[in-house]
Amino acid sequence: MCCFVMAHDRILLKAAESYFATLPPKSYTHGGMTFELPISLDGMVDEALEDYLNQKHIKKIEKNMLKGIVYGNKYSYSTITWKNITLQQMLDNPTSRLRIQQIVIDLTKRGETIFNTNLPKEFLVGN
Repeated sequence: MCCFVMAHDRILLKAAESYFATLPPKSYTHGGMTFELPISLDGMVDEALEDYLNQKHIKKIEKNMLKGIVYGNKYSYSTITWKNITLQQMLDNPTSRLRIQQIVIDLTKRGETIFNTNLPKEFLVGN
């Protein structure tokens, strides 16, 4: 552990580490192969932090969806926005709606994934 721990906390920490050592290993599948990894306190803390950061990231993407078209992949994303106008305002205008549909088609042809859940379903066919 990389932090200072008081003596009475060390006992609790050792008990927690001992408990996690008794748990069955966790199975992961990657590339068609299954791996088993032992469960540890450090691993569970890392997993909890990763889940927290993923949720924070998802909330940021959802906020950006209100502003524009959010696209990308599992590791990164970009947003196409318009100055002083929301995506919904663009969708309410027939000319802008056609432009958005064309942008979605172009992005999809490039292999991008569209993350927006607030676009009409007909925009996302095949995505």
